[in-house]
Amino acid sequence: MVVQRIWNFISRHRKKFIFTGILAGGAYYFLKVKLPKVQEDFFESLMKELAAGAASSNGQAEEQQRRASFQKHQEVSDSYARKGLRSFLARHQGCFKIDQCHAKVKAASDSEMKVAAFKELQVECLSLLASAAYS
Repeated sequence: MVVQRIWNFISRHRKKFIFTGILAGGAYYFLKVKLPKVQEDFFESLMKELAAGAASSNGQAEEQQRRASFQKHQEVSDSYARKGLRSFLARHQGCFKIDQCHAKVKAASDSEMKVAAFKELQVECLSLLASAAYS
């Protein structure tokens, strides 16, 4: 009689018992099998990081050496570019008559001649600027 009542109770709540069994079995599997493997993998990764930390002092020295080498390359490249720009600047300014136009503006006697000379100076300056931007 008692067994029959227990069996009927289990039959009525069959899905709940199946779910509870699966949940309990999964928890047991995780605690007994999976958790030790996860802990071991985590411990190994920590040990690798510690070993890499000890070797990072060598890595830092290498990084500083690479940065110094890069900086040296940048300085050489910049000096080469500056030399080229100096020669380009002299040739580039020789193509424009800004000094002559500036002198015309100063030498102009009346306002109409000053305005005309100033517009000519503006044209020369803008053409110099455009040429420098696109050269």
